[in-house]
Amino acid sequence: MNDVSVMPNDAQPTEREMERALTEAVADHARRLSPGLQEACQAIFETHRGRPSHEVVPELRSAFAERLIDPGLADGFAEFIAAGVRVVLSPPTSAPAAEPPFPHRRLRSVTA
Repeated sequence: MNDVSVMPNDAQPTEREMERALTEAVADHARRLSPGLQEACQAIFETHRGRPSHEVVPELRSAFAERLIDPGLADGFAEFIAAGVRVVLSPPTSAPAAEPPFPHRRLRSVTA
């Protein structure tokens, strides 16, 4: 018999812990995806900057697909390239620090 029981020490994660785990997962995915996005945007920027968006979109979608990136993500970036704006991505370096569980004030200075 395969009975599974929850032990008292097996506490469920808090909402804050779940949010933090999700934030970390998204940040990790962004860090892995960023170089391919950057490379594709740069390649298309070099050849298509300033061209009408309807010419940039299919080329950028193709460049994304070649790098196994969802081509649907290209549209927003294509607007920048069409406007002559270089896309520079800076993925998150780490998840934000967890906030303390209570309101606090940081002591800035003490005078006597």
